[in-house]
This record gives sequence, C-alpha cells and structure tokens, in this order.
Amino acid sequence: MYVGIGSSQLSDTYENPLSAAQRKKIVMKALSAHRIKARLILIPDFKDDSDWSGYLMKRVKGLDVIFSRNPWVIKVMTTEGVKVFKPSWERRSRLSGRLIRERIRNGREYAERLPVSIPVSALKRIRTTASRRKSP
Repeated sequence: MYVGIGSSQLSDTYENPLSAAQRKKIVMKALSAHRIKARLILIPDFKDDSDWSGYLMKRVKGLDVIFSRNPWVIKVMTTEGVKVFKPSWERRSRLSGRLIRERIRNGREYAERLPVSIPVSALKRIRTTASRRKSP
C-alpha cells in the first residue's frame, strides 16, 4: 500500500504549515501505531493534470486503484483509467485536517482527534501560519 502526501513542495503556508518531512513523520507514526505497513510518497503539485498523473503513475508502478475524496484527483485518475474509490467520511467534522489545524490555531482541544501526539515544533508552526490565511 502507498500513501501519498500531496502538495509536498509547500510548507509554512496557512493551508500547508508543515514541511513534507514533518507530515511524513507524523503519518508514518500514525500508521505504525496501528500496525499498518505502507510506503509514503511525496507528491508535488503540477500545473498540468497529465504531468501530475504521470508523476504518480511513474512512482507507483502498476497503479490500478486509488482511494480519494478529492474531486480533482478523482477526475484526473478516472481519465487515466484508474479505478477510484471514494471512502466514506462519516466523521469528517472530527477528523478533517483543516478543522484540526483551526482548533490548534484557536487554542481549542484537538488531541483527542488525532491518533498520535504531534511534535511541539509542528504545533508551533501551525500556530504561526495563522496570519498567512488567504483572503477570499
């Protein structure tokens, strides 16, 4: 099994406050805690859909199934002939990364929503990016 970390070239922004290395470490710790073996791949953004899918297909040889709820990923991978499953998301309001980051930034309880503890350095970075929010 592969787990992709998207927008891997971004960090220190409101939407992506953590570096790819920090995200990778946290995800690996969570998977390990549940005894899930997976290979993590860093997936940067591309301006062209076919460049993005080509990059992914090259990194994951024989890719024939993907799990995603992202409409853009679903469109791109369906176009490539890859079967896409949309996992259910019953607890999105509790487990959404965006909402958890908001809780951290606003000093609200967040720890019970995470499978592992987050390093203090990551929490600091999430808090310091609060001022970088994009204008609507």
